[in-house]
Amino acid sequence: MLFQLELLQKPDVSFDYKNLDKMVEDPYPVPLWRRILCCQSEAVTLKKNIEKAEEKIKEFEKVAPRTIRVFVTFNTEEAQRSALRALTIPLKDHYMNNLSALPKELLFREKHLLKVVEPTEPSTIRWHNLDETMAKKVKQRILSYSFTFILLIGAGVVITYARRRSAMWGAFAVSGFNSIAPQVVKYVTKWFESHISEGQLEASLYFKLTLVRWMTTAVITTLIAPFTNTLSNGSEYLIQSVYAIFVSELIRSPLMQLSDYWGNYVRHYFGPRAPDQFRMNLNFQGGYFSLANQYTELTKVLFFTLYFSTLFPGGFFFGAFTLLVQYYTDKFSLLRSWGDPPKFGSQVSIVTRNYLFTATLVVYAVIMAYQISGFPYDDTCDTGEIVETNYDQYHGTHTATTGSDEQVSVTIRRSDNVFQFCDQDMLRYRQPSAFPPIPSFQPDGKEWMTSGQEDALNIIGWTCVAVLAYGTVIYVNRILISFLKKLFCHSYKPSGEVGGNTFTHVLEEAGIGAYVPQVKKGGFNYPLLACDTSKIDTELLGWQDPDGSYDEHNLIFDFPELEADNFSTIKHWPALE
Repeated sequence: MLFQLELLQKPDVSFDYKNLDKMVEDPYPVPLWRRILCCQSEAVTLKKNIEKAEEKIKEFEKVAPRTIRVFVTFNTEEAQRSALRALTIPLKDHYMNNLSALPKELLFREKHLLKVVEPTEPSTIRWHNLDETMAKKVKQRILSYSFTFILLIGAGVVITYARRRSAMWGAFAVSGFNSIAPQVVKYVTKWFESHISEGQLEASLYFKLTLVRWMTTAVITTLIAPFTNTLSNGSEYLIQSVYAIFVSELIRSPLMQLSDYWGNYVRHYFGPRAPDQFRMNLNFQGGYFSLANQYTELTKVLFFTLYFSTLFPGGFFFGAFTLLVQYYTDKFSLLRSWGDPPKFGSQVSIVTRNYLFTATLVVYAVIMAYQISGFPYDDTCDTGEIVETNYDQYHGTHTATTGSDEQVSVTIRRSDNVFQFCDQDMLRYRQPSAFPPIPSFQPDGKEWMTSGQEDALNIIGWTCVAVLAYGTVIYVNRILISFLKKLFCHSYKPSGEVGGNTFTHVLEEAGIGAYVPQVKKGGFNYPLLACDTSKIDTELLGWQDPDGSYDEHNLIFDFPELEADNFSTIKHWPALE
């Protein structure tokens, strides 16, 4: 808030956070569009919020400091692994506070069990979220996922309405929603969820974005299309919708990303009009890079291609070309357009590899079986009779009305076969349900499959059962069995061989920092330190400001009324040669 208030000051005003009354006398006004779109407050409102925050800080002084987490950096990987082997115990012992799980000399102060785990990299830690309780985190997840489902319902309504106009309008609605949804979901996830690392935050965002994009792109598109319109040729039918979405996704995402319309607008309009160099530099920081958004752009294309591959095999060519275009688009944006990406860790790739790829395979196998069972998608069955046998009264030329209220002329000959209605949509069978979708589920007297179709479906139907069983085993092993192992067994297993480099060597050569409490905030070129760094080697921070002192970025000097114990503590014991 102080930073926002400083940005509202005119160039001839020297910002003084101790004299806020003067700072709100003649600031720049906040335009209405910034108040609405950016939620930016006026100077007077910021002053009131700062005063409320100062009151909370004064109350915070009265609270006894407590330790939330302790991060330890070892000089050698072997020392780290030895500590994890010795101190990692089953979760049940933590829950029950079973002091006998460890020798007395390994207990903290000889009477406390510590939960020891291998953390993510220092640069990924979200230090300001470490003190959130489990109850609060559960509440946050319920709220964010509830909002996501409401967003999905809204998307379904909009896409359905657009699809009724035409397939192209439906494709535009899907692509438009795929552009808007990441911003909305990102805002909800970032501001309503607490995560201990940037990787966990991106993984949560990734899961919700994947759910939204898979549903809007493939599932809703299928549900809103009448079954008999699946293979029909025309702008109102499913195949045309699939084609239109492929074309739209091939053009929409790369074009919007390469244009960087907001970044260019900020750099070319706000940049030259900034009142000073500092505020001008803020307009040239580059766009925000979201790993979750880029991953879902790729997995969405893969999922959509496989989902409709049986009905639209040409989608493999569209999908391959779209992924190729996205690869070069992302490469250009990463090197030329986006700002420095934060350090995320491997959580997003783990979620993709362990869960979403398996889900894609299972959905592909099941949907392929149901789609093959629906051919020829006309809901008619040959009765084996001809018109002149029992239906001679229908012989002649008749006028019929189509579903779109068009009058058509129909001529029925005596030698024509007689057809009857039969429901070919096995996916919607309820009593009994049809799984797996095999020929034996066809109603008696209303069989529509050819002999070749039945032979293929007997193989594919039972294959989808095997794939579903395989996916279930994978999920049970990775979720339930993995949890039970952590609950009852010593779960630490080192990955790979022990590296030969020491932390001291890596610190000097690569500039990788240690676990130093710091907070990254938008608008600041460097992190804000939240601990006393005067007694440690500044190389441990992992970054340096060539134009200023580290004290300029340290929060402890912004709150002189707080004791040092109210901030995080960091200790450094240099390795002996």
